[in-house]
Amino acid sequence: MPVLLKGEKMKGKIIHWFISMMALVILFKPSFSFAYTFEGVDVGGPIKPPVPPIHKKYISVSHKRVDNKYNEVVYHWNIGDIMNEEYCMRRRDVTNPVDKFWLEIKYFDTTYKNSQYFEKSMLEAGPLKIRGNTPYQFAIVNKTDPLSFSLRLKLKDTFLYNTTPADITIPKDTPLAIITMLCVDKEAVGNTEEDYQRTDNRWTKYNSFSMIQILSADSATFSFAKTCSILGNKDQTIELKDVTVKDLNENREVFGKSFNIRLNCPKQSVKNAYIIFTDGNNSSNYGMNVGLLTPDSTTTTMNTALVVKDEDENPLVYSKPLPRNGDFFGVPAATQGFYKFSQLSPGQQVSRTYKVYYRRVNESRPVQPGKISSKLIYNIYYN
Repeated sequence: MPVLLKGEKMKGKIIHWFISMMALVILFKPSFSFAYTFEGVDVGGPIKPPVPPIHKKYISVSHKRVDNKYNEVVYHWNIGDIMNEEYCMRRRDVTNPVDKFWLEIKYFDTTYKNSQYFEKSMLEAGPLKIRGNTPYQFAIVNKTDPLSFSLRLKLKDTFLYNTTPADITIPKDTPLAIITMLCVDKEAVGNTEEDYQRTDNRWTKYNSFSMIQILSADSATFSFAKTCSILGNKDQTIELKDVTVKDLNENREVFGKSFNIRLNCPKQSVKNAYIIFTDGNNSSNYGMNVGLLTPDSTTTTMNTALVVKDEDENPLVYSKPLPRNGDFFGVPAATQGFYKFSQLSPGQQVSRTYKVYYRRVNESRPVQPGKISSKLIYNIYYN
């Protein structure tokens, strides 16, 4: 009797990253302007115009992968060479600590053209996480100490596990971010952020307001490659051996036939593979704790179903198919229908065996002769 086993495999996506150098353009606006639109972005500014030097500077920025993750990169740089003792000049009536700069930092994300690919990027100024361009985000910096920045870019999971991925390239000269820094004085007592907010003396400093644009100096490409494949025909039709009504009436289950699923993952970056099964005729069926599949409309036998077990005779638990939008992540337990197919080594081919049985559904009722057909769908996920 035929058992139709339709294979659906989730395409693998491994990222080969090629990231080039980056550059920072640091510009200081002239004194006659204080309502700033910088490179098409309204960045505001101090209430009264500062009187900074007109200054341009380019800083090469290298990249690092984050904890060896292939979908995330980080760029580090510091501006220690401009953070000299005169960067935030003091006035007689302010109470700032004499050995520290208070810098209000704002971050304007300009990666919106790539927003469908990347999560909201995170800027860090020293230990401070800069969350957008809201006010009162202060970095407290010792005079003459460098101020380090980190910008993280991470691919969205919903794109990373898309079924039809394409290479992503950040072209040369792409604007990635704009950062502003404003030296802050205060006249109130205390050195906490609340002290600054209470009297809001940001307007009292006019000499140091910096605008920084981060640009890609060369292209950065995330490439996707198919890394695993099913060996043989991924869609299988399994012809079970015939069994008698007498066999099923005397035994709850009778073996029909086994089948194999073989996976080939030649790329070294693939470490683990997982498999999930779905009842092809009823995606809500979890198997009734025995691996039971729903018969299709061509079935004529009565009180009979097909069940599938793994090579250790454990009945399969079925689950709904993997979402096409990439919203299925993590490694759920086998009780939820998510099984570890194999731990992989480079170039390894792995085969797993599954067994199909006839099963008498209701023990108190006899089996009626006829034919039976069911469909099992499998999805393979690997990382």
